[in-house]
Amino acid sequence: MSDPVAPARPKVKSAARKAKPAALTSGTISPRWTLVTATGGPNYNGLAGVLVSLRLYDPVTRTAPMALMLVGSGPSYWTSRDGLAWTETPMPADYVPRLGPCASSTGFTTLNLFGGFAEGVILGDLWTFEGARFVNDPGNSWRPGGGWQKVSTTRPTNPLPTGRFGACMAGSLEPGLETATWGSSRGLFIYGGNFAFNEPGDVWSTTGWVGPWTRQPGRPGAVDQAAGVCWNGRLFQFGGHRGNTVVNEVWYSDDSGASWTQAPTPPWNGRSEIAVAKLGGSLCLVGGATFHPQNEMWITDDGLTWTPGPTPPGNIGVYGGLTGCKEAQSDEEPQRAWFVGQDGCVAKLEL
Repeated sequence: MSDPVAPARPKVKSAARKAKPAALTSGTISPRWTLVTATGGPNYNGLAGVLVSLRLYDPVTRTAPMALMLVGSGPSYWTSRDGLAWTETPMPADYVPRLGPCASSTGFTTLNLFGGFAEGVILGDLWTFEGARFVNDPGNSWRPGGGWQKVSTTRPTNPLPTGRFGACMAGSLEPGLETATWGSSRGLFIYGGNFAFNEPGDVWSTTGWVGPWTRQPGRPGAVDQAAGVCWNGRLFQFGGHRGNTVVNEVWYSDDSGASWTQAPTPPWNGRSEIAVAKLGGSLCLVGGATFHPQNEMWITDDGLTWTPGPTPPGNIGVYGGLTGCKEAQSDEEPQRAWFVGQDGCVAKLEL
């Protein structure tokens, strides 16, 4: 099977750019939590799951509205359009259920998932899921996506990044835009994580969705189970686990991972397994684990200064939960973020 290729992008009618929403910490607006269900969502192993939002084809309407997709530690994945009703679907037969993979949605139609840990083995395989495909025909129509594919690893001149678990994966598309705005490059970044039970801290990037991959010369503080995101033209790493402790470090890169700068120490204490979401013009960090769950939220407008936010409901804050950002329209910043926590708890954070 050939490697997947970047999906076709919908043609978007030109329109005047709407004003960027006010930052959450400006005092003009405030985010609010809504507990969608305390126990009715998918029940997953907290260390295992990854949650993203992407366009998923609807055969009834023949459109591809945004949906939530959660991949847990078992042989199935879940999808939902409202956070309340979830559909469980088997993973491919050759997919190995795992703990600690990293994932990111790219191009609004595709999920990429890499690595993890299973039965004493550190994995280094890359999987893609295409939820929908836009066809630039006279009708500009949506079609079913290609589903799951395993990216070929038989490329000695272009190997995948070293296998690891608890790594960060970040896509370089700015939220709400149909075109990449990441300087001179775009695609995916995989960095940090645990390899052979140590934290290498290295950074890999690709200017496509699945390769070719390049190892960058710079690296942030070496950790696993950190939170990573491309946001406001920077690549960030928040917190993480190092050896027998957790850290409250913030690192960022302005040059696609080639070099890194450590930001001033944030006011939140050290933690790993943090959930991170883009909301309006700000970034929200939710929960995380020290050696006790951290049921709290912090907000930043620049990744450097922080303000406490409203307390997450239910079990959303337990070990950070999972998060998937929902884009409102192609020319707007995200107005809503979804979180899935322990015991089937689902909540949304909105402006």
